[in-house]
This record gives sequence, C-alpha cells and structure tokens, in this order.
Amino acid sequence: MQFIKQLKKQLGFLVLVGSGIFSASSASAQISVTTITNTEGNVPPNVPSRPTPAFEFRKYSVIPMGYNCPPGTAEAILHGDTLSIVFSKLEAIAPRTKAVGRFCNLWFPFDVPVGLNAQPISLLYNGFADVPKGGNADVNVRLFFKGTLVPTIPANPKQTFGSGFSDSWSQDVALVLDTINACKKPVSSVFTIINTAVIARATNLSATPASLQTQVRIDTLNTAIGPVLFQIKFAFLPCT
Repeated sequence: MQFIKQLKKQLGFLVLVGSGIFSASSASAQISVTTITNTEGNVPPNVPSRPTPAFEFRKYSVIPMGYNCPPGTAEAILHGDTLSIVFSKLEAIAPRTKAVGRFCNLWFPFDVPVGLNAQPISLLYNGFADVPKGGNADVNVRLFFKGTLVPTIPANPKQTFGSGFSDSWSQDVALVLDTINACKKPVSSVFTIINTAVIARATNLSATPASLQTQVRIDTLNTAIGPVLFQIKFAFLPCT
C-alpha cells in the first residue's frame, strides 16, 4: 500500500485514448539485484573464471492501470538477461457493427546494482487475430523508461490486421536505448511502463451469420515462471 501511495503522489500521466499512448514520470523503489558466476566450461588451472553479468532472480510489484486491464495480479520477474511480465492475456472482441478497444498500462520499477552496465535491447510479445471480411484490428505496444518513450525498430511497432486475417502472430521489437550504467554506483528506480492498446472493429461485417465478430489478443507464453505476457531482453556491456 505504501508503494501505491507514493506512486499516486509522484506519478503524472497522460492518456490519449485514440492512440493508446501514455506517459509518466518516475517513482521510487528499492529492489536488489546482483551477478551470477558462470561455472560452465573448463577453466585452465590457476586462472579464475570470469563472472557472467546477470540479474539475480527477483520479483517486483506491477500496477495495471487503464481501460479494461485483464483481471488478476500482475508481477515482473527479473532473472538472468530477461524481465518477464506475468499476467493474463489482453483481448478485444467486437460483435458485428461494433468497435471495442482495450487499453492497459503496466507500471513497475527496477534497480540495476553496482558493477553492471545493462542495456534493454528487445521487447517480445505474441498473440492471435481473427478478422472476418469487412473488419480490422490493431495492436500497439510502446515502452517508456523513466517517463520517456523508447525509440524502436521498426519506428512504429503498431500492427494492423486486415480483412480475412486469421492466424497467430509474433512481434520482437528492437529497442534503441542507451545502457543503464551502474559501473560505479547503483541506479535506482528505473521506472518502466508498458503501454498497450488492442482494438477490434466489426463495423462493416456481413449481416449473416449474426455471430460474426472480430477478435484480437496478446497471448501469454507458457513458461516455468507462469503465463508471461511480455519479455524485455537485456545485453550486458563491459564496465570500463
């Protein structure tokens, strides 16, 4: 509760419903991370093994905010080179003549401990869309670090599914972001937002059958830690 109180005091955000884009300022949190030594492979006698930079297994609280976020409790799990968001699928289903949007903001902080130089490099998510003739659907996911929109490759990661599309899909977006340099001192409260907009449109579907609908969703990945909705990958650069 204390975290939520602090968040309400320190956060300011803007919701643009048409585009599903949110912005926010930073908040504080205390989360411990460290390195794990790589013990794989043969090490010559009298030569110490080099540690492989990695985050220690750690859980973080995630606060879902927005229009019609999925039910349940969300959490972020940082382990090795991956930050995973464990949560329910995010889905929009539009019956004939309707348009339905689902907008959800996932807010969470994390810390980078002293001795690491970590760079977020990609955001991975996947899903499914079923679009009858005359319908269409959009998925738009954007990432904010410390209140700043992170540039991506492609520059506009929005996906549009046209009439007749019915299949699963996957999106692996490259992030264009500087390293989080904690070589000399820890970097605290790297406040992060994953902003998601999922929109299904069925305004021009055929009159028959009456059960026609457009649906689109971001699915979860089944992993050992639970149903993962998003994964952020990190690279570790040497400290000089």
